[in-house]
Amino acid sequence: MRGGPGIPGSLNMSLIAGFNALVETVDQPMLLLDGKGGLLGANAHARRLLSIADDFSVGAPLSRWTVEHEHYALADQLMRWYRSRTPIVGTLKHCRDDGELISTQWRGCSIGDIDGEHGILLRMPNPRLLREGFLTLKQKADALSREIAERKRIEASLARREQELRLLLESSGQPFYGINREGKCTFANPACVDGLGYESEQALLGKNMHELVHHSYKDGRPMPVQECRIYNAFGTGTKVWVDAEEVFWRKDGTSFPVEYSAFPIRRGDDIVGTVVSFRDISRWRNAEAKIVKLNEELESRVNERTAALADAKQRLESTVDELKQTQSFLIHTEKMAALGQLVAGVAHEINTPIGIGVTAASYLKDQVQHYHARYQDGSITRGDFENLMSAILELTEMIMVNLDRASKLIKSFKRVAVDQSSEIRQVFSLRTYLEEIIASLAPQLRKYRHHIEIVCPDTLELDSYPGIYSQIITNLVLNSVLHAFDDEEAGTITLRVVPRDHDFVLLYQDDGLGMTAEVQQHIFDPFYTTRRGMGGSGLGMYLVFNLVTSSLCGKIDCVSKLGEGVTFTLTLPYCSPENAREKCQGGNEVAFGAA
Repeated sequence: MRGGPGIPGSLNMSLIAGFNALVETVDQPMLLLDGKGGLLGANAHARRLLSIADDFSVGAPLSRWTVEHEHYALADQLMRWYRSRTPIVGTLKHCRDDGELISTQWRGCSIGDIDGEHGILLRMPNPRLLREGFLTLKQKADALSREIAERKRIEASLARREQELRLLLESSGQPFYGINREGKCTFANPACVDGLGYESEQALLGKNMHELVHHSYKDGRPMPVQECRIYNAFGTGTKVWVDAEEVFWRKDGTSFPVEYSAFPIRRGDDIVGTVVSFRDISRWRNAEAKIVKLNEELESRVNERTAALADAKQRLESTVDELKQTQSFLIHTEKMAALGQLVAGVAHEINTPIGIGVTAASYLKDQVQHYHARYQDGSITRGDFENLMSAILELTEMIMVNLDRASKLIKSFKRVAVDQSSEIRQVFSLRTYLEEIIASLAPQLRKYRHHIEIVCPDTLELDSYPGIYSQIITNLVLNSVLHAFDDEEAGTITLRVVPRDHDFVLLYQDDGLGMTAEVQQHIFDPFYTTRRGMGGSGLGMYLVFNLVTSSLCGKIDCVSKLGEGVTFTLTLPYCSPENAREKCQGGNEVAFGAA
């Protein structure tokens, strides 16, 4: 009886003595058992019913007085009684000494003594069989018939289960074999027979499977049976699973790597054998070897590719450095070219007032010399003097007007040119500076008849870099002149400033030709131009993008459609941060870097 407290008589002896004294004369069969089903006490009615001797051996198993093939059922019933705290009904079958078969019902439950040990108390609730003494002959025959029928049913069920198990083993692709405690084969399914290279199961039955298939390690060293993990299943009584480097041996003497498991076969508390299931893992081992080789080849290729990529990366970095230097040079050239255009335009514009002034001064000189000569020879008249004074006043006025005009042009040019060639931070009025930028561009715009409108609050002041604003506006205006309008067309350009809480928006708009979606997508790319060879370098708008995003820490967007002009939206801070380029890096710059 598994799980019981242990040896017979482990219950308190006073409890056993008390049982014998109390129930001996009770007109009802009663039994006292220990936790394993050992008989500790039986009153006279129970001894007579079960043919138990008066001097029975205390602790003898109750199965001694039950039918042999019912022993497993008895063990199960005793377990239920042992676990129950309230009486439950169970059936026992007994064979008396005279061969008489008796089937009786008992009520049983677990009892305990003061030391905490447990036993089983049984009583027969219906002692009618004692009063009748014997079963009638017909009852015996009926009981025997039922017993035979039940035995045949059990045998048929066992045969059916055995056949099903046999079919299952034979149809399984997993190799199985069984061994008894001596290590001899008790069965082997076809997959096992084929896997080990034998002709039939008969060639394995009764043979020692360790000596046949598991006698050596893979290097050929003998494997003692004591080291065999399959036989260890007998000792431990637990399932054994092995996926280490072990082999099984075929009939022809060859070996193959295996994974196997061993399941102990139990009969009651005894281990009577083991079922072994195994799998040939040669394909997996070969696959693993191929994978290892492939990994080594891949690692070698990766190392080669890594070295090649490192070399390519170094060459690329060198190329990028060269491109950055080239880009910086080209952008500087672009800035100087724009400044050169500004110089040329201003120089041409200054020529007119300077020329008029020079002509007027030369004429004035001639008149003064003429009248001075007449004054020397005394031929000058009052009318001649009045004519001279009138000419002097007219010519000096003309000289002053044209010199003032030239002075204003030079002053505007000087500030814009100096600002464009340097990046000096200062506080300035945005509207005033925009007007000066447009004034400096007047010589280049005069022949096109374009109208430029500035809409900006007079009080808006910036703490920023005016030279950068000059470069941005100059490039935007020249871009419109070059790309947005036909040569004979007079267009309108609007500069609109919209102040906000923490920044302001500068909207640059023209009503020119507009651009396609493809051109709009590449408008800020370096060296991209639709006027290659016609005055376009492809760096003007790229320079604008970098100045806005990198130098001023702002944003610029472009919206345009064919025939509807273009709008550039610049979002800029009132106060540009120091070291703006370092603070604005990370996603703002395009292509090779900031200008």
